[in-house]
Order: sequence, then C-alpha cells, then structure tokens
Amino acid sequence: MKQLIGQGGDGLPPFMSEVRANSLHGQMPLHARRQWAPSAVCPKPGISGTKRNLFAVTMVLYFLPLLFTVMTVHAAPPDENRYTSLDEALKNPARVRRLDLSGKQLDKLPASIGRLTNLVELSLSDNKLTALPPEMGRLTKLTSLAANDNKLKSLPAEIGTLVHLDSLSRRQ
Repeated sequence: MKQLIGQGGDGLPPFMSEVRANSLHGQMPLHARRQWAPSAVCPKPGISGTKRNLFAVTMVLYFLPLLFTVMTVHAAPPDENRYTSLDEALKNPARVRRLDLSGKQLDKLPASIGRLTNLVELSLSDNKLTALPPEMGRLTKLTSLAANDNKLKSLPAEIGTLVHLDSLSRRQ
C-alpha cells in the first residue's frame, strides 16, 4: 500500500483518483477508500468478495457517465421538423427545416415551395422535374439541395442568391 500513497494524492492509484473526481457525486465514500487494496485492481483467486465488489462498483461509477453520453447521442428523438409531403409542410411552413420529396414522381414543383422560408435541406431526387420555380430564391436558409435523377435542363437564376447553399447535387 505504501507504493500507492502519493500517486493519486489520497492513497489511491491515479486512475482511482480520476474515478472519484468523475463519479456522479464527485466523492468516493470514506469506507470505500479504507477498503481499497492493490489486489482489487487485479482480482486474484482468494481475495475477499468485498474487494471484488468494490472493484465492480468503481468500474460502474467510472463508465456510467460515458454510457449515458453515448445513449444520449444515439437515442435522439425523431426529427419533428422533417417532412415528406409538401401539403403537410405547407400547413405550418415556419416549422419546416427538412423536406424530402424524393421518389414522388413530381413533374412540377409548385411555387408555394417559396413559403418554406426556414427550410435548410431539400431533397427532390428521383422525380421527373424539368424545371425548378424561381420562388426557390426565397429559401434563404437553404444549405443543401439534392435534385439528382430528374430531367432538369437548367436551374433558375434565383438559386444564385442562396448564400448559405453549401451542397447542390444535380446528377442526371
């Protein structure tokens, strides 16, 4: 035990001091520190169940915040601002951030698309569009426009006014 004193500042190995600092309450109980022994780091046959349990609890406290972080990132709620129908999107145009009209067999995009002023992403791929309406210039927050696999011969000049447009794809 003398070998460990001073390494973590409180009689604990350095990684245990980090565990204590990162635990949910920021402190390891005093009784847990008193029961700490080097054998708990590398459990061997014959060590007491208390030391094994202390090691398991310590590891859980160490990895628990990381687990919740991963779960929070991957368990995002469904995007309420994503629509797949223009009619639904036009019911509340200010809420619409993403509109996916891919594969809807559209041959014309209505001028009412210009009412979606908060639109950030628009996907028009896999349709039969031959032209886009000039009202597309009103989509000033648009950052991504996908118009792949359509029959577009040209794009309206108003597309040039979309200063936030980072991604434009138009593959025939």
